[in-house]
Amino acid sequence: MTDYQVLLDSFLSHYEPDATEVSGEADDVSLACFVADTVFHLCHDIPFEFNPSGNSFTSFCSHILSTMNISPSAILVALEYIQRLKANCPTKVNGPDTEYAILVVALMLAHKFQDDNTYSNQSWAVISKLPLAHINMVEVEFLASLDFNLFVSELEYIEWLNCLEQYLNQYESFALQDSFPYHDMDVEDEYLYDAPELYTNEMDLFAYSAPPSPDVDLMNGSYYSQAVGICR
Repeated sequence: MTDYQVLLDSFLSHYEPDATEVSGEADDVSLACFVADTVFHLCHDIPFEFNPSGNSFTSFCSHILSTMNISPSAILVALEYIQRLKANCPTKVNGPDTEYAILVVALMLAHKFQDDNTYSNQSWAVISKLPLAHINMVEVEFLASLDFNLFVSELEYIEWLNCLEQYLNQYESFALQDSFPYHDMDVEDEYLYDAPELYTNEMDLFAYSAPPSPDVDLMNGSYYSQAVGICR
């Protein structure tokens, strides 16, 4: 067994289903919480114990991860892509609600790079409730910021897993202290998150990234025109 597989197994062992659980729901939720906090921390440099997006982004993560059935390896690679994006272009990740589109596009790129049978961008748009035009343009900008290099060597992967293990240990120490107000929340409702206001004062591609409310018609309403207008 390779070093990275040993580390991956070690990392995922934190999420083995509890023997008392009939399903893996609690397991999925804890992984979604960790991913949500890691992405939010990378984007905004906010300590794990403070996440003002709270329930909204965590439930969004849970919905995306469970619906798209992304492999653990692709999830970890997606987090590495976000880390690279932040290192190369820090100003692109710290705008209001940028974490939503960044997470979706990072997962999409990791899945495309690792699997020949991938979901279309349209599928990601439907599941995330982000406009397809926005996802397409963020994807191009994301790739350009990474110099179109999605390859992760075994050494890089091992180093990143070690880094995530440190994040995980810090995360679990906060979780045990009940530092997360949303740690035990019910994320079964995929529409638990609400859409913030459009940030028209920022013309950056990543400026508006949060999904709309479920009753908004993305393709026919004024919302779609506004969102596409911001991306131009």
